[in-house]
Amino acid sequence: MNSRTRKKLYEMLAARDGEYCRMCGKVGSRETLCIDHIDNNNSNNEHDNFQLLCKSCNTKKNPRGKSKPKNHSVEIHEPPASRQIVLNERYEPTFRDYAERQLTRWNRIPLKDLINSGAEVTGASPQTIERYLDKMCSTAGKFTVILVDGVKHVEFKSWLSPK
Repeated sequence: MNSRTRKKLYEMLAARDGEYCRMCGKVGSRETLCIDHIDNNNSNNEHDNFQLLCKSCNTKKNPRGKSKPKNHSVEIHEPPASRQIVLNERYEPTFRDYAERQLTRWNRIPLKDLINSGAEVTGASPQTIERYLDKMCSTAGKFTVILVDGVKHVEFKSWLSPK
């Protein structure tokens, strides 16, 4: 298939199934994952007949040469955590720890500064940090947002203030 068709098909499969190998679960990218015909029929181009496989699994499923098996079934594993979940598992605990340390030290921090410094420290986007802060300032969270001289600040809820 040409590169334009492959790019469109890859984007559709990545959005539908996630960017990982359907056999081994390895997370990949457009450069590391192959588009595979599930039934090995290259003329069956129905969207539900495509899957993403890493190069290693694609070679195992579709060997070249004399060793090619006649009927080879593929065991499909449940998808691993999406790339977003993997990143959140890395960024959110780091940001939570950072925010708690900063608020313990300073008692109150301008909201915009905490978002931007949190993004800088964790490597996450400011929008992602803002989502984490929304959770941390929810009814169940430890923080609250207050208005001081027209500027939003974050601080511990009064009943949670560190002593």
